[in-house]
Amino acid sequence: MLVVLVGVFGCGATPSPTSTEPSGPPVLKSADELTQRLQFIVDSGVTGSALGGMPEIIEKLEQKDDLMADFKKLEAATDPGQIKSIAKSMMGKL
Repeated sequence: MLVVLVGVFGCGATPSPTSTEPSGPPVLKSADELTQRLQFIVDSGVTGSALGGMPEIIEKLEQKDDLMADFKKLEAATDPGQIKSIAKSMMGKL
């Protein structure tokens, strides 16, 4: 009888696996998106995952040398006031 029930109902539905890993910040595709991300940093004084994707966009820009130098400073900064100041300076160069 058990064999018949397993044959009729199967072994049970298994849900499809879902990823529980965070996907991270959205990939930046333009200078406008870089400006928006920098504005978030200016407003919050926090970098964290907001820095994700920035180097790739900076490399595509004319001002890449200045911006990359500032990005490295921003990446190393820990003081919220300093973070805001660097991000604001970067926005002015875009």
